[in-house]
Amino acid sequence: KTADLRALVASSLAATIVSIPIVIWHFGTLSLVSVLVNILILPFIPLAMAAGAVALVAVMLFPPIAPFVGLPAWAVTSFILWIVRVMSELPFAQWQI
Repeated sequence: KTADLRALVASSLAATIVSIPIVIWHFGTLSLVSVLVNILILPFIPLAMAAGAVALVAVMLFPPIAPFVGLPAWAVTSFILWIVRVMSELPFAQWQI
C-alpha cells in the first residue's frame, strides 16, 4: 500500500510540475490543490478510459445501445468532474499570478 501511495503522489507531482508553467502562462493562476486533486482522481482515470473504450467499440458495432453502454463511462467521468469542481471551490484552491 505504501508503494501504491508513493506512485500516486509521484504521478501527481509529475503532472503538476509539467503543467504549472503552461497553466500560469495561459490562465494566470496557480492551483494550490492540484496535487491533492490528482491523487484523488488518478485511480479513476483508467476506469474511465476502459469504460469509454468499451462504449466506443460497442457503439460502433451496434449504435442503438449507445445510451446504455456509455452509462458507466458517463458515471465515472461525472464523479471525476465532481471532485474537481468541489476542490476548485475551496477558498484557497488557487492563487492569481
